[in-house]
Amino acid sequence: DISLSYKRNQQMQEENLVLAMVSPNATNRIERGENKGRTLHHVQIVKDFKVFNLNGKENGLVNLTLDGTKKDVELIALLQNSRSGQITAVTKLLIKPHS
Repeated sequence: DISLSYKRNQQMQEENLVLAMVSPNATNRIERGENKGRTLHHVQIVKDFKVFNLNGKENGLVNLTLDGTKKDVELIALLQNSRSGQITAVTKLLIKPHS
């Protein structure tokens, strides 16, 4: 589990904090079906997606679960207006789980 604290530069109503846990890449060897015997490569796989209503707060804390992942994941965070859908800020953070 991780705790993420946030602080906004300006207070805006109707804004959500959107968090996506993303696995940078994965490879799967297909054993059945029409792709049997093929190896498929995937990038930027969204493993978890959460939306937090900020209720006009300038700062706060949210808790996330890493679900026992052993690989590096990226946490992509963005502020989005819940009415218009406009994204006003975005950042990402690389998370390296303990070995």
